[in-house]
Amino acid sequence: MKAYILDTQRRIPPFDKSVSKIYSPFINFGNLVREEIALAKVKVRGIKDPKEIDNSEPVILLPDYVFVTASLIKKFIFLCQNTPNKIQRLSVIKSKLTDFYAPLMDLSELSVNGERRLLFDIFYIPKGVPYLKDCTSENIIERLRKEAIDTKVSQNFGIRVERAVNVKNRPFFEEFPVTDEIVGHLTFWIHPLLMNILYLNTYRNRLMASEYSFGFLNKKEVIDEGNIRGSVVGSNVWLHPTSIIENSVIADNTRVGARAIIKNSVIMRDCNIGDCNIIKNSLFGESVTSLSNSRFRSSVIAPNCTVSNLGFCYSMLGEGSFLTTAVIFLYEGVDSTIKIRCGKEEYDTGKYFLGSAAGENSILGTRAIVSPGLSIPSKTLIVLRPEEGVMKIQDLIESEYYIWDSATLKRFEDVFPHLNKTDFL
Repeated sequence: MKAYILDTQRRIPPFDKSVSKIYSPFINFGNLVREEIALAKVKVRGIKDPKEIDNSEPVILLPDYVFVTASLIKKFIFLCQNTPNKIQRLSVIKSKLTDFYAPLMDLSELSVNGERRLLFDIFYIPKGVPYLKDCTSENIIERLRKEAIDTKVSQNFGIRVERAVNVKNRPFFEEFPVTDEIVGHLTFWIHPLLMNILYLNTYRNRLMASEYSFGFLNKKEVIDEGNIRGSVVGSNVWLHPTSIIENSVIADNTRVGARAIIKNSVIMRDCNIGDCNIIKNSLFGESVTSLSNSRFRSSVIAPNCTVSNLGFCYSMLGEGSFLTTAVIFLYEGVDSTIKIRCGKEEYDTGKYFLGSAAGENSILGTRAIVSPGLSIPSKTLIVLRPEEGVMKIQDLIESEYYIWDSATLKRFEDVFPHLNKTDFL
């Protein structure tokens, strides 16, 4: 059987890239979904026009904004083959798992005997559908939605509970689904964030089982001793003896500093994790440098970023960005759920904990507070307020005291000529 991924060129602000190019393990979501479909023993090909589909045998068609894992696509194909002469569309039961990632997705909902199902744009097309060649890339998905029958695929999952923060002096516990059966549409920036977080456990399991045909580890060790528990470690990795690694992946050529704690996370190759970092439920792309005493929780840092932050939580940072401790990403709704804005529209995410996203090549280097749910456009520069910036120290006449005033270093007596500097200081 063959699967075709239709190129839609859909873009998700604040990222400049098309949705399939947004960062995930295997460089981007496009490569990741191809690998998952290949693991389901299905040949996969990207197309721009439905006329490229060879319908001489049954095929699977999905647009590039859909993400699905091998285990779920296997189930879907098996069920479809029991009703071979119908166009079929994948659906799953609305549940705690879908509540984790489905809010705001452009999904149709179906009620069957009181059972609520969510319909995803993954279609089984039987051999020789006559009108398929007449469709365009713009209308084929809508046409298939109208023609397809619902095929329910069950999802198996467990729940991992973690204490997150204290809310009004009471502990708040966050539930993370644990599953290899994931499907979703990438519609808003929170979906790449949540899909990456949900996929971390699957990625680790795939590596431990050597299921991937390619990857970011030349060789790997599965270590479960001392300060390293249930983790996959690549070659040429340096871990400080005081660091703690649990249920994580540390890829090739990575350095982890003293007293760093990494749990339920994936650190890709060539990263430099500073001393006393705490990283939980997060994904770090290639060549990320995190400075000392930083905190990251349930976040995604794309490749080639330099980051230092005391509370980067439930947020996503685009490739090649720079983030300092002075920038605060708020992430708590507490009394109300967090809303995100897209153009003039505002959408309720249904989540009490959600940070923000910053697009590619952003430089966030001075005091700024980012409200929950906001997204910072790519190539945003927030640096060098006049009272903070030090660009050049000019030549000065010697003085006992100097003052930084309006982005310039000046002698005290020039700024305050009528004050006695001894009494003032």
